[in-house]
Amino acid sequence: MAEQCLCAMRWLLAALSCGVVRALHASLAYPSARALPPLPVKQICIDCQNPVDDPTQWRDEIRKRAARRGCGYREDTVVFASDPSPEDLNFLCSDDGTARPLEDTKLEPGDKDDWPVYDRLLLSDLFSHLRNHEVEKDWGLLWLPLAGETIEVSNFVIKRGIHVGLTTFVDTNEECRLLMSLNVKHKIVAKESIHSMLKREPFDRLVERNIKVQTRPGIHPRYSGTLCAAERQRSISVVQAELGSRSLIEYSNSCNDRRREYLRTEFDPNTAAVGLKRDEREAMDYPPQLLEPAYEKDLPYDARNWMKLSPDEQRIKTTSIEGLLSNWRPGFLNLEHGFLENSVLRAESGGTLGTVAEAVSGYLEDTKPRYLLGMGPELPTDRDAVLLPVYPAKYADEVDRLVKDLTPYFQKWTPTISIAPQDDWIVFDEAGAWEDRLRTLGEQSQECAMLACFTDPVDRKRIKNAAARSNFASQGTNLSKKLDRYYMNNLFLGINGKLGGQAELCELAEKGTVFVAYDLSHQRGVSLAVSVVLLGYDGRMASGPTDSRAQRGEALDPVFIRDTLKQRVEEHAQQTGETIKRVVVYRDGRFRKTEAEELKACLDAFPDCIVDLLEITKSGPDVLRFIDYKEGTAGNPKPGFFMKLRNRVANLITKAPPLGMRFTQPILVTHVRGTTPFKQILAEVFKASSLRVYSDKHTRLPINVHYADRRAGAELAGAKYPYREGVHAA
Repeated sequence: MAEQCLCAMRWLLAALSCGVVRALHASLAYPSARALPPLPVKQICIDCQNPVDDPTQWRDEIRKRAARRGCGYREDTVVFASDPSPEDLNFLCSDDGTARPLEDTKLEPGDKDDWPVYDRLLLSDLFSHLRNHEVEKDWGLLWLPLAGETIEVSNFVIKRGIHVGLTTFVDTNEECRLLMSLNVKHKIVAKESIHSMLKREPFDRLVERNIKVQTRPGIHPRYSGTLCAAERQRSISVVQAELGSRSLIEYSNSCNDRRREYLRTEFDPNTAAVGLKRDEREAMDYPPQLLEPAYEKDLPYDARNWMKLSPDEQRIKTTSIEGLLSNWRPGFLNLEHGFLENSVLRAESGGTLGTVAEAVSGYLEDTKPRYLLGMGPELPTDRDAVLLPVYPAKYADEVDRLVKDLTPYFQKWTPTISIAPQDDWIVFDEAGAWEDRLRTLGEQSQECAMLACFTDPVDRKRIKNAAARSNFASQGTNLSKKLDRYYMNNLFLGINGKLGGQAELCELAEKGTVFVAYDLSHQRGVSLAVSVVLLGYDGRMASGPTDSRAQRGEALDPVFIRDTLKQRVEEHAQQTGETIKRVVVYRDGRFRKTEAEELKACLDAFPDCIVDLLEITKSGPDVLRFIDYKEGTAGNPKPGFFMKLRNRVANLITKAPPLGMRFTQPILVTHVRGTTPFKQILAEVFKASSLRVYSDKHTRLPINVHYADRRAGAELAGAKYPYREGVHAA
């Protein structure tokens, strides 16, 4: 029976590579009726009147001014779709800049460097077209509210609207056309600002409540955190040297029109500044008029349920604004007729849009993994380890029951793991004596693993960090959860995974292939780079610690790449005895030019080695929403479907909607460099996303990218990880 189930899984996963197909029916996106033409534009360079020590600051300032005027910006120049007005030039130059003579040039819509500027000019024109409908700009997209789609909840209002984004695709004639993507998004707006709240409540009370705050406006605020005291106790009208000899009022007024509006509405120059604390290291001063409580994490059930829409409901909401968009004709394109098609982009069999590729399908979304059929993990850990619970004293009975329920799993599947005698369990206390005991254990032996038992996430973080400092693997368990057999199964798989085992294996590629993932997470002024070498050709996690390093800047440090990539690939070759024939590098997000060049240079050390560089993107205008059209209704396409936008660029659906969500979330796969067939690339990404490594659920991202993303975010939040071979950073 076990062998039959295993064979069935292998056959179905292999079907991905063999081309079992089904057509993806439609995206919630409208194509342009014709190809986008090269766009004649005017560009101008704005020089600083005074010499500057850091030209980057001046470029950033001009970029902000250009954005506020609806202009494009590229390569130190401001770009206009037509001749700029005297008002445009006066605003761009202000009191500190000088304009050079205008230059004529063209923007090619299919050029990856030209398209961001072309996109901004189109969005600015669309914004003007929709100006009478309360449209808002939001992070390179537009947000259009739906009339009457609003609910009130005590202290805030939830508004429903449509996010409008622009991207391109290549049609059957190899011509570049526009694609307008539509996605329902909700905006949560507080009924009052922090400034208003402070008029009736003492500051200390708000801080004690740990109120979440966000800058206004925005659907997805750039900054959010907790309210704290300002770095310096002073009013918002006091001049500050670090703000360029400006006050917080003057600085905020220079940022955007909405900030000026909020300050004008609640103007009081004597208002004391407050702080917005984003993490343990960083706090920023703000006028309290610009801050509001954030309620996203405290939504009542009815509000959350109202915000969930089925694919068919999404289709109905997005089609309701067709009339507003159908008569849009960008003025600078000189069009005589409508610009957009009157229906969404479809890919029916025999359809005209042949660039929408046939879909890879066949993964057993509804088939139980073998370990849920009573066959245990596919790769049990062979590490001898003693599992040691660490828990608050008041939960002693709950931990005792937990251990009794967990013990049979180890006895049946992983006999190398044993649970410590109850007298050796560690009681967590605030005094910290338990941490001393962990340090002592770490000096005596490394054959322990921690079971962090908690109800408060703060306790979890403290226990796991203490375990990492003693170089112990650890697995958390939330005692407030329903500890049924499904939870226990995942808890066991998590412990097995932390100690080098795996729930599943799967042949991803030919022997000699290794998969590497890089991620770079940011917090203001600080970046953390993470590299993870996780997967061999057979889906097996590579042993060895995960690398991470704090750094500055938006790109991976070349030294970090050199220190991690070649070393990890060589270690993998030594551990497996394989000759490395191909290296696949996944980047969570976009490659910077310097990164791609450095990665390729490092891998040139391996003769005759094929190198593939891939970008895995989770959001943005290119990440579309798809529906499986049926007569009179619509549903979700099954995992494995993809739609090709451009050459070696495709949306890929890797999993069904998460619990509590009703819409699939595809990822964008971009094959930046390499000669491997693109369909094979997509199949590998899909299978790497389908691996269940430490639970009964697979991930949206390829598992190695998922690990890198998870670790980078956790470390920036203050989490610690052990540095041990064979211990995974799950």
